[in-house]
Amino acid sequence: MLTVYDLKHQAAPLTDITEIKRNRKINAVSQIDFTTYRFDRNAAGFDNIQERSIVELPEDGQQYRVLNRHGYRTGDTPTKDVTAYHVLHDLGDREIHKAKAQETVNTTEVSTGTKTVGTVSTMVDDGAPVYSYPVGGSLVGQKLANGTDWRIDKSVTVNGSTWYRVSTNGWVNEKYLVFDKDGDSKPENTKVTNVLGQGTIKAAEIKVDKNNTEEASTGHATGTVSTMDAEGAPTYSTPGDETTLVKNVANGGAYQIDLTKTIDGIKWYRISTNQWISEKYLPFDKPGDIKPEIFTTSNVDGQGSVKSKKPAKVYDSPWLPQNQVTTIASGQFKVNRQVTKGADGKKWYQIGNNEWISGTDIGFDGETDVSPTETESDTETPTSSKVYDSPTSPQKETGQVLNNGSSWRINGEVTDGAGGKTWYRVSSNGWVSADDFDFSGKTDVAIKEISDDEDPTDTSFSWTLGQFMAYLTAGTPFSYTIFDDFLPHKFDDLPEGNALDLFLNDGVQDYGYEYQCYNYHINLYKKIGQDNSFVFIDNGNVNAIESTNDDSSIKTHIEGEFTLKNASSDGTDGDSSDQTTTITAEYTSPNVDIYGPIDDEYFTDEDATTKEELIQHLKNKLQDYPLTQITLNYHEFQENNLLNNLNNVDLGNSGFIKDRYGVDIKARIIEVTDYLQSPTNKEPELTFGNIMGDLASTVFNLDRTYRNGAYKIINNL
Repeated sequence: MLTVYDLKHQAAPLTDITEIKRNRKINAVSQIDFTTYRFDRNAAGFDNIQERSIVELPEDGQQYRVLNRHGYRTGDTPTKDVTAYHVLHDLGDREIHKAKAQETVNTTEVSTGTKTVGTVSTMVDDGAPVYSYPVGGSLVGQKLANGTDWRIDKSVTVNGSTWYRVSTNGWVNEKYLVFDKDGDSKPENTKVTNVLGQGTIKAAEIKVDKNNTEEASTGHATGTVSTMDAEGAPTYSTPGDETTLVKNVANGGAYQIDLTKTIDGIKWYRISTNQWISEKYLPFDKPGDIKPEIFTTSNVDGQGSVKSKKPAKVYDSPWLPQNQVTTIASGQFKVNRQVTKGADGKKWYQIGNNEWISGTDIGFDGETDVSPTETESDTETPTSSKVYDSPTSPQKETGQVLNNGSSWRINGEVTDGAGGKTWYRVSSNGWVSADDFDFSGKTDVAIKEISDDEDPTDTSFSWTLGQFMAYLTAGTPFSYTIFDDFLPHKFDDLPEGNALDLFLNDGVQDYGYEYQCYNYHINLYKKIGQDNSFVFIDNGNVNAIESTNDDSSIKTHIEGEFTLKNASSDGTDGDSSDQTTTITAEYTSPNVDIYGPIDDEYFTDEDATTKEELIQHLKNKLQDYPLTQITLNYHEFQENNLLNNLNNVDLGNSGFIKDRYGVDIKARIIEVTDYLQSPTNKEPELTFGNIMGDLASTVFNLDRTYRNGAYKIINNL
């Protein structure tokens, strides 16, 4: 019996089914096919088979999305043929498009930052003139007195002259303003300088505000505004910043409060998504008021181990609302902050940037665990650096973070940008503070200014698999766990397109992972399945459903070379005194006795440093066996499996096919079709061999141009 959920998540059983066929392949979205009937007019399960409804299997709780339905009648009985795909397919609902590059041209207004203040400096008796707009504007009648301070939010450059906005329709030319008096704050610079260099991320220490500037939950608090001001109490989008006034709220108004933060000793409360009000207007002493709950956040130092039996969930915050970012099955983690009474009333520990774990899931009683103790430090060092969409205000986080120790190419620089800092461009619309870069590493290259023709547009960057997955799954219900170590991959630009296509194609090719899913959670491995689980005897008499063999790409002999760089005669590298030696080698397969001598193309090795390594690479590259793929019923596989005492026959398991000549061919179970329900008791069908896809495309990839790439595909066996 299946369970069907409609789009309103109403569940109903689906009982009248003849056969349920499930197909699973390595690195493909699994699917089920079945036919169902409505013998009962009140069969809610049959009616729930609608567009994009969910079917849940009773065996393992896996869920499948209905994407194909064909309705008809069998006699007088309503019938539906249904094809549903694992909910991993929902990742395809996300389309990723990188933001278009923005160009700054004359007459385009740009932000000067949120704190820019200038002083009028002029010898003109009646002050600096104010215009309605720099281009075609008229005098507004107002003039600014010498020595007066003015807040500035925007600037525009017209014909080489800069104008600053001092009011909604008021612009003053740069010749009347200076930014070097007491209380002044310079405008942020918007000019991007083309530079070239490479640095290593080393996130700068940040000041920890002991006044708790971090937003904290207040519980179910309610407060009534209390003020003698006729205009009411002011609310701000940024607490503590008077330039961000939203509106005034009337005396006596009651508001629900969800968050609090303390700025310069003053507690602020959030009364709506973008409105904060000072504590002096909320005494919490009126009928119906509910005082905020008091929580304690403290800096700690310690390390603990995951103790939950199930993978522990990690969230982006210790407060509600929370978003799950990943799960952790095991391991020891350093903790640097704790919240005594956070979401669900639990204690929470911070184990990374925006990563919090419940105190019920981590323990400190292991041999190498250290119980957390409060620290007095007023600084902390992040483990990664945030990337912003602009070097000037207003800035938004792109969601990408660069881990400490990762190397990044820099091709743009803005000095005196947001926060008065220098910012480096690391991608088309990705900017990182210069404070978070270090240039002391061996491969680092100091920043230097370059001309426009020195390729300032190279936006390549490296991502770990975790960064790639975070990028794909952002804004979706998907989570993931990475179980093996994967090398970072260098991208020329941000990936874009359908998220499922990027996961199944680009990600598999770039990182070489395989995956297993439990509904919306993805587990990533270098290889799924068990090794040495079968030795299949292919003696030519196997009753296979389908069998494919291709001998055209067999090679038994290969020669190759690599270039060995000798020490320079003058102690320097990269000049005419450098000397090189070409090292050659060859390898002949033992299978030459069966197939005869068949030469492979000459191989130039870019990675070898010794002759022994070259020989090993030649051996690895040589395909001295046929391409084989066999599909047969389960009992045929067991009868011809020398290791048939092993009952675990599953997708991804690997072993060997021993052909009639005694050649051992590495193989894997690459596809399993099983019948979860069958009136005729159909048995499972297994497809195994050394071809990951269909034969035609694999053989094509073995063309001389593609042999190296194809080798990587076939040899993950």
